[in-house]
Amino acid sequence: MTGVGKRLYCFCHWGGKRKIDTARNVTYEGGITVAVLLTEGTSYNAFVPLVCEHLGIDPKGKVLYYSAKLDKTQYICLKNDSQLKAMLELNDEIADVYVAHADGVLRCSNPALQQIPVESGANGYVDHANDGSSGSSSNIAMQPIPNRSNEEPNTNLCGNDIMASIPKHIENSPLVAAMHKKAILEKGQLFDSPEEFQSAVEKHSLENNFEYTVKDNSYEYMSARCKVDGSDGLQTGLSSNLVSGLIVEKPSADPCSLSKRIHKDQSDFDVEANYQKLWRARKKAKEAINGKPEDSYKLIPWMCKRLMESIPGTVAKWTCSDENKFRQLFVAYGCSITGFHNGCRELLFVDAYHLSGPYKDTLLSASALDADDGLYPLAYGVVNTDNDENWLWFLEHLKSIMMDRHVVLVSDRNPSFLSAANKVFGSDYNAHCLSHLKESLDYFISSNPVLKMGTDKKKIALKLLNDIAYARTTDKYEAMLGKMRLLKEELYDWVVSTGPEHWANSLFPGRRWDKIFTSQLESFNRFVQEERDLPVVGFITAHRLKLSELLLRKQSEVAKWETPVGGKIEMKIKENQNLAVGLNHHTISPTNMEVHENGETFAVALDMKSCSCREWEMTGIPCRHACCAVTAANTNIYDYVEKCYMKETQEQIYASNMPSVPIHDMPTLSELHGNDPNSLVGSMSILHPPPDKRPPGRPRKKQIDSQLQDKRKLHCSRCHKVGHNRSTCKEQPSC
Repeated sequence: MTGVGKRLYCFCHWGGKRKIDTARNVTYEGGITVAVLLTEGTSYNAFVPLVCEHLGIDPKGKVLYYSAKLDKTQYICLKNDSQLKAMLELNDEIADVYVAHADGVLRCSNPALQQIPVESGANGYVDHANDGSSGSSSNIAMQPIPNRSNEEPNTNLCGNDIMASIPKHIENSPLVAAMHKKAILEKGQLFDSPEEFQSAVEKHSLENNFEYTVKDNSYEYMSARCKVDGSDGLQTGLSSNLVSGLIVEKPSADPCSLSKRIHKDQSDFDVEANYQKLWRARKKAKEAINGKPEDSYKLIPWMCKRLMESIPGTVAKWTCSDENKFRQLFVAYGCSITGFHNGCRELLFVDAYHLSGPYKDTLLSASALDADDGLYPLAYGVVNTDNDENWLWFLEHLKSIMMDRHVVLVSDRNPSFLSAANKVFGSDYNAHCLSHLKESLDYFISSNPVLKMGTDKKKIALKLLNDIAYARTTDKYEAMLGKMRLLKEELYDWVVSTGPEHWANSLFPGRRWDKIFTSQLESFNRFVQEERDLPVVGFITAHRLKLSELLLRKQSEVAKWETPVGGKIEMKIKENQNLAVGLNHHTISPTNMEVHENGETFAVALDMKSCSCREWEMTGIPCRHACCAVTAANTNIYDYVEKCYMKETQEQIYASNMPSVPIHDMPTLSELHGNDPNSLVGSMSILHPPPDKRPPGRPRKKQIDSQLQDKRKLHCSRCHKVGHNRSTCKEQPSC
């Protein structure tokens, strides 16, 4: 409620141009500016003639706008008594009032368009060019575009879809920069479709910085006019169609990056838009760039065939159900297979990841390590769900490219994977991740009230489990296991029941190169993080390109190695050499020594590359005892490092490049459904998307609120202040 006798001095503007600087300060240049006193109780019908009288203009056909004290850059419409009262409420002592044409025709300081009639037909057609004269109204005529039943109504011209606005520094906006050429160029310009013409009109309004409204919309033409007099800071409605089109037009168009942080769109395109508008724009841009997800499955047979034709040695297989619905995909590139057999160790990290998209597919991966312990993607698969059958199918194809090599599979103990791996590779070489095992022990302790273990004892139990896993000799293993038994008998039973032969160093039958954790799986997860949002065929292409970049980068890096081994291995060698300083040794023969540490004696055989601590044997890198012996023998430490870590091995791993794969002739949907029996496309199977998966639980009815949306603030009904409610109000109640 306004105070009694409140007065407001209104600076009324007409015929000039508003300027807004980078600090959002507003000035008015040119035209006429007069001061009019507004008092409380003045009606709208009395205020408008008073303003026009002072300006010396006819009040007929005029409408007023004003700005609020909190934000001088915004226009607020002034059409009735209630809005006049609102202007009194939103301003103190002074207010700016702008006069405009009520029919939406306002003169811009640099009008962009003239009245443009349009010939009837399929294409938009500009009949008159812009003559650049000042003071004339801006009018646009266009073919009306009927709304499609399954598409978002394009209502921005009518002012019903004002969800995005152009900021005040529009001249330097990346949004305008994204439009690489002017939308409307000259008289007689043709457009391929009414949609293109409508988009051109909207872009033209952005380029010339004016808001427009539709004056007439008929089946013969659509007429739109500039709405407000020469303002640099007008809000202009942007449809999601336009925003998505600008995303597609960007040279670095990447829907993946948009999916990571949707609010980044606002800074990328310099627009103030709500979450729903940008989400629709993102979805349309993704479909424009990558196609619809359901159509991607139809191209899988063609893509697999093209990969095997273009990349020698590539294995690309797929299966479907009896109804031709997609089930499984396996891809291993020939260059990856060759590099693996040229130098990678017999060690694979296997895991499953959920893919984004409407069909919730699962990505299966198998990755190796190169000579510097770097990630080496070997094969991947896409399946409709994570189950025993799909894992069995994937591992069978994985084994087919192993060439009878016995590999160790490191996993997170996925039950479906373990069941399939035992059938395909046997159970002896299944290595379990210690990190997941420790999580299981933590849960076992927390969920078992009988144990009655506090936080301190739980930490002791987890440390003992870590010591059991890292123990390299059976004596050390038994000693640590005995300590666990002394702590709690139930914990001892739990450790024995988990199959320590799959995760304890001293009991594992194969050589796992001291890789107890699956941290490499996180590396692969980051490697495909952005591609996981793409349709299947888009994922295949993006993964292939990223892998080719990885191969080239590794080739360049290995050429710069200054030591016989890579950086990671060099650090481990230096660490062991530093630990060897101060150790005592006794020479038995030129190649055999005894090294003493903390009262223990370790036998080192340089010719056998072994130490009784077993670290050298398990890692392939000389342990601290071996480093002491090498120093005493005055020999080269790199002569005792396993060949799999050497520079020559790294060069052999990355000797093969990824050949280019031509996809310019990828068939269209109409070609896929063609009936020509002589064409390659016509003879291919047409895959359909997998069945939709119903998520567990009751379907959610209420939409999840966006973090970008403003939260409703609490208002106190006692003191009428913001930030708390009546129950927590600290104001004294009035009598």
